[in-house]
Amino acid sequence: MGVVGTRLWNRAQPYRRDYKVLVDANNLGIVHSEHHMLVTALRDGVLDLAEQIVTQHTRRTRLHVERHPEVFVVQADHTN
Repeated sequence: MGVVGTRLWNRAQPYRRDYKVLVDANNLGIVHSEHHMLVTALRDGVLDLAEQIVTQHTRRTRLHVERHPEVFVVQADHTN
């Protein structure tokens, strides 16, 4: 995956976890389709298409998450 890809993957992990809770069956189908299109574009070496798919997927996901500001609320640590 490379250093940059690994860093991005690790940074996005908490948001992916929260997003999975927010996503409904219809949106989950869209997510899977986007992932499938991305993998196909990469496998076929159509990098400009892969870039467009990633951009669209990221934007759609961000807009969905922004409709749920509770995702960004930091939980207090009550273990002290």
